[in-house]
Amino acid sequence: MLLKQGDQAIVAGFVPKDADLRHTTTGKQVCNFSVKIGDKVAEDGTKIAQWMNCVAWNDIADAAKYLLKGDRVLCYGELKQRSYTSREGDEKTVTELNCELVLAQDKLEKLTAPAAFTPPTPSVPAFEEIEDVSDDDLPF
Repeated sequence: MLLKQGDQAIVAGFVPKDADLRHTTTGKQVCNFSVKIGDKVAEDGTKIAQWMNCVAWNDIADAAKYLLKGDRVLCYGELKQRSYTSREGDEKTVTELNCELVLAQDKLEKLTAPAAFTPPTPSVPAFEEIEDVSDDDLPF
């Protein structure tokens, strides 16, 4: 299925470099970052990384500015296309996810238990063994 401008999308993956927070001339916060969303295999067998450029504004930008290289992230928002002229004079079109929600997860190292971690022992009393029970002794 092809996505087009205005479609809602969910993107999950890794952040390849630290997020970039800037301010517009009117004082709005804007945070740009990209997310590695997978690999595509070329005809010659080499892997080509696939990226989604993401943009967060105002309060969401304030939270997204803490994204660091290697963080896992889940983003939800609307796909937007914009065109611009490059320094070489070429007309370029970019598709970006205009984020309405950004959820960052801890790095994988923080999710593992420390080496000295010992799981707690349950405080459940042991079962008592009952000998010589006949069917007549059962209440049902």
